[in-house]
Amino acid sequence: VDVGEVYSGLPRGRHRYALRSMVCYYGAHYEALVLVPEAGGACWLKFDDKSVSCVGDWQAVRRKCEAGRIQPSVLFYEALLPPQA
Repeated sequence: VDVGEVYSGLPRGRHRYALRSMVCYYGAHYEALVLVPEAGGACWLKFDDKSVSCVGDWQAVRRKCEAGRIQPSVLFYEALLPPQA
């Protein structure tokens, strides 16, 4: 995410963030989805009450959320370092 594209008044391309994890809600239950680059490249792990499992890449996470009516509720981003001149 380029914050300069979301908020007016900030220069574009200078404030970039990458989604790293999210807390999701469905029914009366919460689960966490966390990007773990060390776990097989770009594996998103699902943490629920009983287990931890690999969901897959970002497209798999999107499909899971859409199919299961899972609502991302809290998003956590990591600031990306600006390119060095």
